[in-house]
Amino acid sequence: MPGSASEAVPGDVTRSSPGRCPGTVLRDRPRVTMEHPAHDTPLSGEALRAAFDHRVDLTVAAEEELLLLDPRTFDLTPAAPGLFLSLDDAERYRQEISPAQLEIVSGICTTSAEVRRDLADGRRHAIAAAAGLRLAGVGAHPFALPWSEIGNAPRYTALLAEHQLGARLGALAAGLHVHVAVRDADRALAVHNALRTLMPALVALSANAPHIAGIDSGLATVRCILADALPRHGTGPAFATWEAFEQALRWGRESGAVPDPSRFWWDCRLNTRTGTIEVRAPDAQASLDDVEALVGIVHAAVADLCTRHDAGEALPVHDAMVIEENRWRAARYGLEGDMVDTEAGHLLPARAVVAGLLDRLRGAAERCGAGDGIRRARDMLDRDVPRQHREIAQRQGLPALCRLLAEPVSGNRPVVSATVIPAFDLTSGPPLPRPRGPLSEAVLWALQRCHGEVALPPVEDVDPLGDDDLHLALYTCYELHYRGFAGVHPGWEWDPSMIAARLQLEQAFEAALREHVAAPTAAPAQLERRLRALVADDNGPPLSRFLQREASLEQFREFMIHRSAYQLKEADPHSWAVPRLYGRPKEALVEVQADEYGGGRAGRMHATLFANAMRAVGLDDTYGAYVDRLPGTTLATVNLMSLFGLHRRLRGCIVGHLAAFEMTSPGPNRRYAMGLRRLGAQAATDFFDEHVEADAVHEAVAAHDLAAGLAQQQPDMCDDILFGASALLHLEARFAAALLDAWTAGGTALRD
Repeated sequence: MPGSASEAVPGDVTRSSPGRCPGTVLRDRPRVTMEHPAHDTPLSGEALRAAFDHRVDLTVAAEEELLLLDPRTFDLTPAAPGLFLSLDDAERYRQEISPAQLEIVSGICTTSAEVRRDLADGRRHAIAAAAGLRLAGVGAHPFALPWSEIGNAPRYTALLAEHQLGARLGALAAGLHVHVAVRDADRALAVHNALRTLMPALVALSANAPHIAGIDSGLATVRCILADALPRHGTGPAFATWEAFEQALRWGRESGAVPDPSRFWWDCRLNTRTGTIEVRAPDAQASLDDVEALVGIVHAAVADLCTRHDAGEALPVHDAMVIEENRWRAARYGLEGDMVDTEAGHLLPARAVVAGLLDRLRGAAERCGAGDGIRRARDMLDRDVPRQHREIAQRQGLPALCRLLAEPVSGNRPVVSATVIPAFDLTSGPPLPRPRGPLSEAVLWALQRCHGEVALPPVEDVDPLGDDDLHLALYTCYELHYRGFAGVHPGWEWDPSMIAARLQLEQAFEAALREHVAAPTAAPAQLERRLRALVADDNGPPLSRFLQREASLEQFREFMIHRSAYQLKEADPHSWAVPRLYGRPKEALVEVQADEYGGGRAGRMHATLFANAMRAVGLDDTYGAYVDRLPGTTLATVNLMSLFGLHRRLRGCIVGHLAAFEMTSPGPNRRYAMGLRRLGAQAATDFFDEHVEADAVHEAVAAHDLAAGLAQQQPDMCDDILFGASALLHLEARFAAALLDAWTAGGTALRD
């Protein structure tokens, strides 16, 4: 909110308190102000440098704007003037443009934990003097109207006269402001310019105000929108020199447009009154744990940038347009949306962006005393606060929400802890792929949030056996049952709307398979013979012979990229059949799978051997590294296994699939190994040589003991066993044809 007439200075405490040791008595911690009329603000580059050149480095202070609530209705109450007089401490407490707000100012501190303790002390004194009033920490009151009272100080009446409704809207916003003092003015300027980029992450993490004037705004926080009703909010410019900053201030004063530099209300600004870098992006918070977290992030970020600057790094300065786009996304979606990666230029989940920031700041946080703050920030990262507020408002009403927001201010309890989403790993698993059309876009959009519905459009007008969009969407749904994705909440694996979306995609895929795959039938006694005849009669495109005799190394590398989608999870889809079988078929399946998993030797797991082969030919063996490049015809071969493996009703199909897979493996793998040796890639042949030997044994086990054994045990499985084998051969033929056709045309079957 605009309005503080004076501000804390976390700089050189000796300017007002000679000999005081920072970190002693919190109640008496200095709250230095630089009082001067606006027209006396120094405008020369030299004077500005002097104002920002602190002798004590990285001291920190904070100001929190708390709402004053009627204890009966929990509406705003304009009690700040009387409370301010009762408190009688103009250094610690400030009045705001709204008479229903009180600002509490910390002293000059050296750590975020000290800031927390000082603000806690300030809260206790304010509550004691409030005579029954409730204090709440939130970015905006959920149901107050924008024509509430405005403070009668000349500064505020002038703001109202100039900005009209904008001033009233701005008066509804409540924020947390963090000041950090930096030794050496040029260093401070460079840090300020780089720090601007991090403001949207703070908006997303702190977002807690989805309601305004009694309605759900649809945003994660309305505070940014309210603040923007006044000019000069949001992302400010970077300044190459102090003289450039001087020119901006001089323009404001001499033009008469901005005579008071404190009316540049940017999210990250150079505060000329305090000589500090001031961050104004976060929403006000109810819990002091969360206050400490946000203060800790700012403190650690400044410390990190200072260290990098001292090491000679040219700190990055990003365009305000990009930062402002991320600020809007943060206000709209909070942690549930995505942000533009300012370095790579593409969208990433906001949670992953903030998690990465916290990881990067860990070392700096420990060095500057913000370690506890960063750890508390990780707790914030695991919540969806706007959703919590919406649920409470829907079940109990907005006054009840205000009551809950007021409780932690006095008791320092977590806000509505019962609805906090459990912690989960934000970094394990591959990144989410890029969408290819409306189907994958619907699935991927949902997965970037902690909750919601998957709004899948109708599955129509596509080739269900190879469409890029359909099979990426289905692959993404299935991957939730394997390793998941970085930044995706694990609750999506069994979310009813996600399962419903997967079912729609599966129905289209399975229906097309049953339409296009002609599978033979057989009685149980003839099952093995029919299965062997089916494999022997397969006349699919000669992909393995081409790779043996003609393929270039680049074409062989492409083949391995295509195969990586399955081979890096080799055996996993078939293992889903283990608990669905019994007797000799189960024993046979476990025998095959034990070899696939290396027979107890981690280095001989077939997925590990394939990863070794990829590295040997210069490929990235990271799980999921090439998904964005794989066409639908390739993903369909993997989705087929997941479809058969996940559904108990299709257990015969997964058995037939594995049997045909093992029966067709030795010959092609021998040819693949020969092709690699022809190309001088001997180091990549171990995986293929292993399959020549192992699958020669597996062939008999899979055909006789597994497939034929299941047919004898459960005769109604015969048709499914043969259908599973036939579906494998059909999709493998389509896959091989796609590669050979692309290579014959001089191109590639991979996506750009």
